[in-house]
This record gives sequence, C-alpha cells and structure tokens, in this order.
Amino acid sequence: MSYSESVESFKDPRKFELYDPEDQRRLICTGYEDVNWHIRCFQEVMKEQGYEATVSENDDLVPRRPFGAYGRRNLDPAYPGPPQPDDEDRIVKYVHAIGRHNKSNAQVVGCLLSTCDEVVQQDLEANIENLREKTKEKYQEIVRMMRLLYGQWSSFKGNKNFTAMQDIGVFKDRKSTIEGLRQLNVLRRERDGWVGLMAGAQIYDDTYYRPWLLQRMREWPKLDWFANSFQSQPGLTFNEMNS
Repeated sequence: MSYSESVESFKDPRKFELYDPEDQRRLICTGYEDVNWHIRCFQEVMKEQGYEATVSENDDLVPRRPFGAYGRRNLDPAYPGPPQPDDEDRIVKYVHAIGRHNKSNAQVVGCLLSTCDEVVQQDLEANIENLREKTKEKYQEIVRMMRLLYGQWSSFKGNKNFTAMQDIGVFKDRKSTIEGLRQLNVLRRERDGWVGLMAGAQIYDDTYYRPWLLQRMREWPKLDWFANSFQSQPGLTFNEMNS
C-alpha cells in the first residue's frame, strides 16, 4: 500500500487494511488465525497513527473532564466558591480535546471492524449490542469478544497448528534454516497465546521443541556438529539453542 493509499484508508475506515509487520501479508480475521497477533498488530498501527488513547487498556490518555470548572460555572453546590480565572479556558480545552478523542474512537472502531471478514462481523453483531457505537468502551468490548470467540484453543486449531509445525522442512542451508525457524516461532506464538480451559495442556514445552529442532538440524552438515553438542547437553533449553 502506498503512502497516499494509507492516508486515504484512515480517512475512510472501510478502506483500511492491516498488514503483518514481519512478512507484509495482509491480515484479515476469519476466526482461524492468531487473533491475539492480529489485535496486537492493529494496536501498534493505531498507536503510530496517534490513536493510543483509544487502544490503550487504561484511561491515562483520555481527556479529563474539569468537573470543578463546570460546577463553578453552573453554580453547582457540590463545587462551592467563586469561579477561577482559568475555568473557562480549561472547559474550552477539554471540549476540543474530547472532540478529537471521540473522532479517534470512531476511526479505531471502524478500522478494526474493516479487518474482519463478513462472518466475523456477523458473529460480533450477534454478541455485541450497538456494535458500531463509536466509543473507547465499545472498542474494548469488541477486542474482548474477538479474544473470547477466536482466541481460545479448539481441536481444529490445535491440529492445524501441530500439522503446520510438523510440515516445516529440514534445514539444508541458511535460507531454509531462517525460514523454518521463522515459521515455527509464528506457530509457537499462536499456541502460547491460546486461552480457555484446555489451553494449558496444549502449550508445548522443551520436550516437544528440542527434538523438533534437533531432527531438522541433522540434514545440514554445518548444523550437525551443533546438533550433537546440543544433544549432549540435556539442560540446554530450546530458546538457548535457537538464539
């Protein structure tokens, strides 16, 4: 996507497209991918575009209403005392800031939904009241529902992930080694991110990853020596071998 197209996509959230920063493939949530990575990539893009106040989990960046200034102006007994010199200035600044924040909320909600396919949008519509409400709270609700619906372990996802790991070929040269480890790390990230009652039993440890790596190292003589060295050190973790 060109710079001009990227700018235009933010003007019209319906045209927004999300891309994986690691391999530049377009990310579309269909319910079968790594939804946690999808959300993480989306949040990083939104932060880069200045929408951190909306995608942040806390409200530290959300404009604070100056209740005292409003109360004194409206003679609210809960805020006794004469108006302060900067009350009107604080109110004006808040009105402008909250206006910008509300526009950001609308942009973020629209962009997030545009990264989901039609089926996912229908699922969200069925589970969330006023799905397209343009608020930070609605954005947070959509994210929670996406994780609940698509971020949990299922036998289909587990088998799909396991098969993809097993299908990664042996390491024959530098290129196949780099690509094989990249694919494994993507699949491992997905598996480690699953939630739900059965997810814990599906998180693999070194009893899976060490043999997986050693098996693929044997076919390249340059790595076979390292494989023998790793084999003789049972305390060496997969992460240490992979570093």
